[in-house]
Amino acid sequence: MLTIDPHAEDERYGRDFEERYRQKWTTYTAGWHTDLTPAINPPAISILRAERVPDFGGDTHWTNLVAAYQSLSTPLRALADRLQAEHTFFAGCQLQPADPEDIAICARARADAQVSIHPVVRVHPETGEHALYVHPASVSRIVGLTPAESRRLLNVFFAQIIRPEYTVRFRWQAGSVAI
Repeated sequence: MLTIDPHAEDERYGRDFEERYRQKWTTYTAGWHTDLTPAINPPAISILRAERVPDFGGDTHWTNLVAAYQSLSTPLRALADRLQAEHTFFAGCQLQPADPEDIAICARARADAQVSIHPVVRVHPETGEHALYVHPASVSRIVGLTPAESRRLLNVFFAQIIRPEYTVRFRWQAGSVAI
């Protein structure tokens, strides 16, 4: 069980930590993520419960990654089925090599590196459904492609997963539970 407290990092760093890293996103959608994919065995499910919610903002969007996959063209699905991607924390951020806080974050990440390779398409073990398994926050590259090829193809996948027709917006209230 992981408690997510937006103020824990603020107290540690003396300011709004999340806002600082939102300013370092490489795209406006760099915050889109699937939970903990840099882990070798990421969780199969996330259950979120809100204890306190802000007066404004704080809504969460989810994407139907199965629908996003199914709507790819047949040749692109066939390509995606064969690819693997590297997942690592801060892939969607541009950390500065001369910034003392960024240096500290990078040092911590190197000390406990969490980098994993996962298929670009995951297959549900019971239903056989295929789902895109890439997202801007933690997917750094597609294995075996040049950096330019990888970035272009990832941008196609990232644009696909955030299309409004595949998303739902959830407005939190104290006591809300989402799975």
